[in-house]
Amino acid sequence: MEYNELKASLANSDCDVLELLNSPSFSNDPYKMSKIIGDIFNEPLINFENYKTDEEFQLSTLCTELYKLGVETEGTRLKLQNKFKKMQISQSKIPTSSTILMYDSAKTRADKLGTLIRAKIDFGTAYASLQLLDKNNDVEFYQVLVQLNRCCKILCEYDFTDNTKVEEINLIKKEFLMPLENQIYNSLDHMDKENLDMLKNKFESLDCLTNFNEYLVNYFSKKISSIICQIEQASQTEDIPASNPDSYLWKILSEVFDIWKKTWEILNEILVNCDDNYKIKSSGNGSNFVSSVISQILESDTQWNIISKIFLNSLSCEEEKFMAYLQISKQFISFTEFLNTRGDNAIYECLTNFIGKLKEILGETYQRESKNFLLIEISKITPPENSASRHRHKWLIPFIEDIQRIILQIIHESFAIFGNKFYDILVPSIDFVITELITVFNQKDYLEVKKDINQEICSNKGIGEIAEEKFNSIIVVGYMYNMIETICDALKQTISGNEINGKIINEKHTKDLLQKLSWFNSYVVSNKITAVGNAIIHRMSKEVSDYLKEKENKINISQKLSTSLQNTTSLPNYSYSPQDYMTNLGQRFLQVVNTVTLFLANKDFKLATEYAYTEQLKNDKNKEFKKSSVEGAYLDLWIISNITENVVQYWVLNFQDVCDTNDFNMMKQVYIDAKFLIDVVVDLNLEPCTDLLEICGTLNTTIEQEKK
Repeated sequence: MEYNELKASLANSDCDVLELLNSPSFSNDPYKMSKIIGDIFNEPLINFENYKTDEEFQLSTLCTELYKLGVETEGTRLKLQNKFKKMQISQSKIPTSSTILMYDSAKTRADKLGTLIRAKIDFGTAYASLQLLDKNNDVEFYQVLVQLNRCCKILCEYDFTDNTKVEEINLIKKEFLMPLENQIYNSLDHMDKENLDMLKNKFESLDCLTNFNEYLVNYFSKKISSIICQIEQASQTEDIPASNPDSYLWKILSEVFDIWKKTWEILNEILVNCDDNYKIKSSGNGSNFVSSVISQILESDTQWNIISKIFLNSLSCEEEKFMAYLQISKQFISFTEFLNTRGDNAIYECLTNFIGKLKEILGETYQRESKNFLLIEISKITPPENSASRHRHKWLIPFIEDIQRIILQIIHESFAIFGNKFYDILVPSIDFVITELITVFNQKDYLEVKKDINQEICSNKGIGEIAEEKFNSIIVVGYMYNMIETICDALKQTISGNEINGKIINEKHTKDLLQKLSWFNSYVVSNKITAVGNAIIHRMSKEVSDYLKEKENKINISQKLSTSLQNTTSLPNYSYSPQDYMTNLGQRFLQVVNTVTLFLANKDFKLATEYAYTEQLKNDKNKEFKKSSVEGAYLDLWIISNITENVVQYWVLNFQDVCDTNDFNMMKQVYIDAKFLIDVVVDLNLEPCTDLLEICGTLNTTIEQEKK
């Protein structure tokens, strides 16, 4: 069926619309017939457009024609109703189910067609009227715009394809509603709920509720931005500490809360449906909406950068920083309690989240300031002018005590400020400071380890005094170990909440801190123990120097003689008892044993040597000493063993070639000295080294052969 044929059929007063809709032409090619129907309805509109450009066109004529068009539309609607009534009457005469379904389907299609026809006619009429109306006539323009929007919605449901007109209508709606933004602002400022509700209905009738919500968001954005801008300008002229209740930060929070308090109730009934973006649980949509908007504005990059800058500046002008941080924390708690009593869930969650971000800034500042404060304390460590006090090293302990006291105080204060989050804030500073303390001790050589490495030995001091000086250095490191353990215990006691996680975290942190000190402790302990042995060797080398020269001369002479052993009477006779240097060596070992026993009663000395012993066992299992029933007894064996080993090795290196002298008296004297040294080592509960036993055995064999 073509255009003219369909047009003629519809123009016929006897046309059966129902039969026409069920004809094969419609069912076989509905899209084509839909287009033809569209063209049929567009024809009067086109004629009308052409007619209205005629010079004789008058508004009265337009109204007359519009009236006729409405009458014709109404006539079409009545025809459809009559056909439907006839169908209902005939329905009772045809009882088959297929016929009932056919008529039901035909009725549905007829209803849709009627709705579509009327909407299309009304759309064209309203669109044409809109072009003629003055935009300043808000009332008439609004009514026509509402009708046009309603028709557009119906047509869009049936694949209305004129996208250009749809976009044009949306643009017209936006332009019409734009001036209402200021009216929304005024209504909120003056708490005019009636006017605000009327404005909201206008937006809703034009399906522009999203624009209404957008203007509400703009209101709060401009309001809060203006407050922050004013406070920013004020902060540039006057510095007010953050701990002051009148500081800029508290003004911002107070102003924001007042905005919420003023507006949430008026919006509570107006905002029946809120966007999906606003999901904070609240007693009403108004508070939900306002709180969410406030949160978005405060946390936006622009406003957050300004607020954080203001907060940081107010923190920097505090005189007593740590006291101020505690006061600020109390003010945060006070404001949170205020929100809990004067606000609702929405504003409480909004501003407490914002305060949480401010606490992060406070935490970063606290971490930085605590680190700097402790570094200043480390920089105060200065050696005394008195060299005797300096060599005893105990002057370092008061400085370590001060650092420990400050750290413990900071732990207590930081927990009061940040709660369980204090651990993550403070621990990095503690780690850094302890690492720095160890580095300073090492670089500035406060414990004079480099002197020990270079074997700088004071000849005027006895072995006991030298050993005390060296062991005092170990006490200092042990005190540092005690400081770390005390700090970690304080952290453990302060951590609350999940005890298992707190225990795991604290144990890991303790292990990490002790590991930082481990290398320095091993470095100090090993060199100090070696230094005591070097002091004994230094004394022994002076006492035995003449005897060693005598031995070298004997070797040189024996190399020129052919006999195996020379007993020249010109050489001095030996008493065959241990020489003085050897008995002195035994006395020095006894002094060292007494000193070690005395110092092991000191918990710091014992702690440092125990850690050093454990660290050495990781590398050399052969150095292990069986732990006796006496607490710490294995440590004295380990210390004395290290000292003795160096001394014995020195003696072995100097006397292992005594057989080359071919001097029976000298060999017998060295044999006696070696046996005495073995007895000394055994008396110390140690095992003589293999080299010493071999020298003694070789000399014994040689002497026995000479006797025979």
